[in-house]
Amino acid sequence: MNGYENDVVTADIIEVLKIRNQLPRNDHVTCISTYAKKNKNDSHLINKDIPADDKFDWRDKHFIRPVLFQGHCLGCWAISIVETMESMAAIRGIDTALTALSVQQLIDCSKTNHGCDRGDVKKALKYLCGDHIGITTAKEYPNTFKHQECKPVKDGKRKIAEYWTYFNWDETEMTKMIFHHGPLIVVVNADPWVFYTGGVIQNSCSSQKLNHVVQVVGYDLTADPQFYIIRNSWGEDWGIGGYAKLAIGSGLCGVNREVSLINVV
Repeated sequence: MNGYENDVVTADIIEVLKIRNQLPRNDHVTCISTYAKKNKNDSHLINKDIPADDKFDWRDKHFIRPVLFQGHCLGCWAISIVETMESMAAIRGIDTALTALSVQQLIDCSKTNHGCDRGDVKKALKYLCGDHIGITTAKEYPNTFKHQECKPVKDGKRKIAEYWTYFNWDETEMTKMIFHHGPLIVVVNADPWVFYTGGVIQNSCSSQKLNHVVQVVGYDLTADPQFYIIRNSWGEDWGIGGYAKLAIGSGLCGVNREVSLINVV
């Protein structure tokens, strides 16, 4: 089920990397310069002057499409990116119909990744951004979640305008950004999730082995324990209708180790 390729920084070399200044750095990349000029002030924030709610779920706003089933294709990296593109287009009022986009296009055509074998969020975002790649609709380029050749796309419907990547991000800031911006793309250790059927995941989940990519679409700070709402890609029969609850506060399962957010046009 897992499908993420990531260079995990182990504890025994962190100090050496600090000395060499080689630890991952937070990053903001502008893909479309005209967008950046038009939205230069806090372009990733909405309702920034309103305090974040203690409980929030983008599903309640009808900006989240149904959960996908990746099957044997290790394309979680592509699924989470494309799903977030769909949601951000709806949140920004660009596509109120919440049109389904083609995950398969990204799986097939991101040559810096490995299709259904595995992939990397950073490499995929760099591909979409650097080459100004537009993702077409799932109707035009159907999702098969199988190995296949890249098909030419004349004019993609949706493009990445800019993206941010945060490493070891403060979880208070994460919840604020879910509210003020939109769903987050996160890399996690999902090994203990295979048999998850409900409740809040609170333990037995190392943050060192990152092997899966999911979306965070909401949170609940009024609950005990507080939790994120995780949108997975293992079908609606898994977890709570395809979703999970993951405890907030200790970087459980590495949820804050590598976090990305995007804007689209």
